[in-house]
Amino acid sequence: MEEYRTYAHTPPHLYRAGAEYFITASTFESKRLFDDDVKEKLFSSLLKSCVNHGWSLEDWVILDNHYHIMVHAPEVSANPAKFVAEYHRFTALFIRKKILSSGPCTKFSIIIGTPVLLLKSPIIHA
Repeated sequence: MEEYRTYAHTPPHLYRAGAEYFITASTFESKRLFDDDVKEKLFSSLLKSCVNHGWSLEDWVILDNHYHIMVHAPEVSANPAKFVAEYHRFTALFIRKKILSSGPCTKFSIIIGTPVLLLKSPIIHA
């Protein structure tokens, strides 16, 4: 299965079963919301999503306001949107609960940006 989609505000995406993807996303306005607890929650949510959707996590880095992951899509079908939405949802809920429990706040955003999905390109040696 292969599907090519274009979007108004992000690069085009090519969805391909069995492919390797580089996925990166950041918090809204690059706010530093990923402390150690949030990083741990994001990572555990990511691992659960991998199991639930048949993806394999190859490499990752989680920083204070963004992350990068390398994942391998399942051979049967690739639906990165559902895969990413699952771990983003649980992480955003965790951040929201943590912010609200730390005292009153006037306004905040917990939007984790739309991820950019890129197929891993083979390295060509000359």
